[in-house]
Amino acid sequence: MPSSTGSPAPDRPERTYDRRGFLGLTARLAGGAALLGGAPGLLAACSSSGSGASGSSGSPASGPGTASAGTPKRGGSLKIGIDAETNGLNPVASDFTSPAVYYARAVFDTLTIQASDGSVKPYLAQSVTPNASYDVWTITLRPGVVFHDGTPLDADALVTYLNQVVASPTYSITLQKLIRSVSKTGNLSVSVKMGQPWVAFDAYLSGGTGGAAQLGFIPSPKMLADPNGANHPVGTGPFVFQRWDSNVQFVATRNPHYWRSGLPYLDQITFKPIPDETARIQTLDAGGVDLIQTAAYDTIASLLHQSQFTVLSNVHGDVGEPSQNFIMLNTQVAPLDDVRVRRALASATDQRQLSRLTESNLVPPSSGPFEPGNPWYSPTGYPTFDLAKAQALVKAYQAEKGPISFPLITAGTTQLNQMQVLQQMWRKAGITVSSIDTPTSTAQISAILIGDYAASSWGQFSAPDPDMNYPFWSATTVAPLKKFAVNFARNADPEIEAALQVGRTNPDRSARIGAYQKVARRLAADVPYIWTGRALGAVAARRNVAGYATGLSLPQGGRAAALNGSNIWLTEIWMS
Repeated sequence: MPSSTGSPAPDRPERTYDRRGFLGLTARLAGGAALLGGAPGLLAACSSSGSGASGSSGSPASGPGTASAGTPKRGGSLKIGIDAETNGLNPVASDFTSPAVYYARAVFDTLTIQASDGSVKPYLAQSVTPNASYDVWTITLRPGVVFHDGTPLDADALVTYLNQVVASPTYSITLQKLIRSVSKTGNLSVSVKMGQPWVAFDAYLSGGTGGAAQLGFIPSPKMLADPNGANHPVGTGPFVFQRWDSNVQFVATRNPHYWRSGLPYLDQITFKPIPDETARIQTLDAGGVDLIQTAAYDTIASLLHQSQFTVLSNVHGDVGEPSQNFIMLNTQVAPLDDVRVRRALASATDQRQLSRLTESNLVPPSSGPFEPGNPWYSPTGYPTFDLAKAQALVKAYQAEKGPISFPLITAGTTQLNQMQVLQQMWRKAGITVSSIDTPTSTAQISAILIGDYAASSWGQFSAPDPDMNYPFWSATTVAPLKKFAVNFARNADPEIEAALQVGRTNPDRSARIGAYQKVARRLAADVPYIWTGRALGAVAARRNVAGYATGLSLPQGGRAAALNGSNIWLTEIWMS
């Protein structure tokens, strides 16, 4: 039986944790958040890759229809089918999955926002500015903004929230040695002092699904003081929370006192968790919901050819750093501790054939965390498909150390077909995948966190700024086997570490671009990841839904990125 207003049911089935949020789980697996040193905000961008996964930010609408034409109409109730339920909406402690971000974008606003050109712009904040050395940032709030409970959004409210963020185990690794103090400097201004220059701090306030960006969603101080606040979210957003019947619906109604005059257009918005892909599409087709999210390649390929829906996807590219799907290799475990084996695996992987067979031929080959057209991209030197080269590397290794064999894991059965295709490709090079195991997502994540695996399907790296992936690439976050580590591949490369520090501390954009291009080249040389293709995300809507495909308009002009993974902004949606 669903719970009453705001209380998730105690018998909720096990959730599917993915790249978009599972740190609350890692805290429990490690015996508590304090021991773990991390939680939702840190690992919100990681996971097993699933049937398709969220990218960073969407391209223009693709597929039939316009999704934005006409004059906005006020009123109406929109129903959205999401792919899972979530476990709470406290940015300090909850793990913000992609469905959680949908809820959050309804009831909260973010201090900053990722614009359609990839830059970070103020949103709920009037400005977010650094000093000359980037070790002190000043956040100035917009005047006259109030939370749904009538509390003013002022410096006191923001200081209360940010101090809880800094003190929370949720962010202890992400913010470790970065934020030293938070203080009020005026009725609407707050000073954040850093332990070192931090160029990308404003990106962390954008409320995305990657890295610690969920800290950008601003909750009411009263909500933070409420022990059950995670289930009764109170923000400044376009909609006011009404009820949460776990695994059934999350309902919010129009905020009559919204700080953006005339918005939102809708009277009510209802989210319905529908985990099964087929059921979600059927519900959309039957009119049970008006819009759905998806991250599955085959679903996206099908939707793009259905004229009864309008579709917004990132098939043609992303704004910012995209999410990538890959096989993650544990560089501390034999035989994968030998770079020759890792390079042989890359050379034996025919990404184009893999895309045709398992990704509906929607994505081109990947060679690193960035893609062509992205400002951080340059050629990486990642091994291309060359079976003869793979066989030669295998032969050289075998002459010294013997046969190459290791197990592969993938959560559940969603990616099993792709793992079997890879197993066959690698066998041609002389590499044996001894088994393909399908543990639960919980078990897979637990094994990866302590390094108790050899190779695993995975997906990661979507972020408004590459600095948000610092913990996952840094040599400082590597640990011995059986010890918790957030550099999951345990790849300790001093050149990557040096480049990451440049990217974090140097305000010169060309220097930062060069630094992250070097990170990508070093990842191509180290080969801790066998890239299988950029992850995809999409939304599909009935043709009477409009106002979401061009991105949220910004108070200062311009627009936000329209799509983040499979998440859209809700403030300007309307129904004809």
